[in-house]
Amino acid sequence: MPAAEPKYDTKPAYWMARQLSLKLGLEAYFPHENLEDLLDWQLKQIGSSLDEMQRIGVKTFPRQADNLYFADNEEAEFMTNTGKKLNFYSTSFCK
Repeated sequence: MPAAEPKYDTKPAYWMARQLSLKLGLEAYFPHENLEDLLDWQLKQIGSSLDEMQRIGVKTFPRQADNLYFADNEEAEFMTNTGKKLNFYSTSFCK
């Protein structure tokens, strides 16, 4: 939701893109009339709705996997110039 009202006659980016798509005959790529309809459709894909999000603000979902980036039993290894798995700062820029 917007933190502040837009100044002057500012239009949302979705509105501008949809208006261009209508002029170019590409309306199939922007089937929703406005941003609220698009957000509602997206939220319904995950079991929520725009009305619910406006009411509660934040919704959490249980994680489906413990490790999102590596497969089970895959060694997590990062190639760094110090030989460590993880650097908190880049030593390649320090001289």
